[in-house]
Amino acid sequence: MLSDDDSSLILPLVLAALIVLLFNPLRVKVQGWIDNLFFRGKYNYQKLLREISGAMAALLKFEQIKDLILQSVSAALQVTHVSLIVYVENKGYFQLFSDDAELSKETDKDLFDEMHPIVAFFEKTRKPLNKYIVEKEASDPDEEGQIFSVFDSLGASLIVPMISNSKLIGMIALGQKKSGELFVHEDLELLTTIANQSVTSLENAKSYEEIEKLNRDLEKKVQERTAALRKAMEEMERTQKQLIQSESLAAIGQLVAGTAHELNNPLASASSLIQTSVESVGEWEIKDGNRDEVINDLAFSIKELKRAGDIVRSLLDLSRQTQVYVEPVNINIAIDDALRVLHNLHKHLQIEIEKKYDNDLPVVEGNFANLGQVFMNVIKNAIEAMGTGYGKITLVTQHKKDTDSVLIECRDTGKGIADDQMKNIFKPFFTTKAVGKGTGLGLYISHEIVRRAGGIISVKSEEGKGSVFSIELPCKRGETRKIP
Repeated sequence: MLSDDDSSLILPLVLAALIVLLFNPLRVKVQGWIDNLFFRGKYNYQKLLREISGAMAALLKFEQIKDLILQSVSAALQVTHVSLIVYVENKGYFQLFSDDAELSKETDKDLFDEMHPIVAFFEKTRKPLNKYIVEKEASDPDEEGQIFSVFDSLGASLIVPMISNSKLIGMIALGQKKSGELFVHEDLELLTTIANQSVTSLENAKSYEEIEKLNRDLEKKVQERTAALRKAMEEMERTQKQLIQSESLAAIGQLVAGTAHELNNPLASASSLIQTSVESVGEWEIKDGNRDEVINDLAFSIKELKRAGDIVRSLLDLSRQTQVYVEPVNINIAIDDALRVLHNLHKHLQIEIEKKYDNDLPVVEGNFANLGQVFMNVIKNAIEAMGTGYGKITLVTQHKKDTDSVLIECRDTGKGIADDQMKNIFKPFFTTKAVGKGTGLGLYISHEIVRRAGGIISVKSEEGKGSVFSIELPCKRGETRKIP
């Protein structure tokens, strides 16, 4: 049995237990309702900070970060407008970005430079500013007036600094709250935190963009170097082919020159003996009537031997070119002389000759007679390529300043040269003309003369459309001397 004292204690304990069980949940709900009513902004700000932090961590482009700041701050604080002012190093100015189209249009985008008083003010105070703080802490009226002008131009009620390593790199400027309320301590904490996070994101974006730029520059340089290397390889292959061709032609030239010396004496002897025979046969009294036939055969033999002698003489002349002197040569004059010599060859043909001379052409170092022979050979080939129909020959001279050389081109509208013949065009005794119409030595001799002058001769041709012979000679200048 319980005593009266024990009974009196049980009732209060039961009531206390009921209060704990029933009223504590109610207290929690009431507390939550009060917190949501009076401190609603605080919890929304914390949620906003988490969202902004997560979003900024994933952004590496300035435009994306700028849009996130403007949109997030405007949505959270419900202000009339938000502006982001960022320092642009390569311009030396702070540049404006705003969600207010009219403000962006009316305000000069380059607001002020790093010497503006507001920059030093922020780097000193490192805290958000409004006009009241400026009036209170400005050092002189001029500083105050210049800072006020920034507030006025931005239509700002509050400006929050973005500081990196004690240096101002930007600001967030806000208009008035749409509700008409003032900015409270929680607002300043939120904005300061966003500004600090924005500094890190903007610096990361800047580093990323610099890396991207370096990558683009590197890719461009690699492409340029690759193109240059490819061009150098092509030039090397072209030079190598020309070198092989030149060496091959030089070796053939030596062989031909030696052969010509050996052939010259027997040809002369044979011609002399046949000539004597012709004279002797002419004195015979032959009744059968075969004397004239024999004389004709012998005369033809003399003609062919004379032709062979001309070929040998051309080869010997070529082999003796080491004995001629070099001199300053006016290429335009040399070409005109060649045209005068060839005038009778084309005067009755329907051929137009166009001259495109460089009147300021420098002289080249060479032998006037030999170079004239080159031009005659090339122009003569162009004339003969026309046949009997209408055609046009264009003669061009030009000074190539990059290589200090003279370029001569002979362009014709003739029948052109077949692809399978191009590789042999400068070889001795190669000709596309009919039998008896050419020796096949003209272009070979021209090639050797140009080579010994330190130049290059080449040809491009398209069958049925014509050919272009190009000769490039260096503008060497020096005293008259023998060709080495």
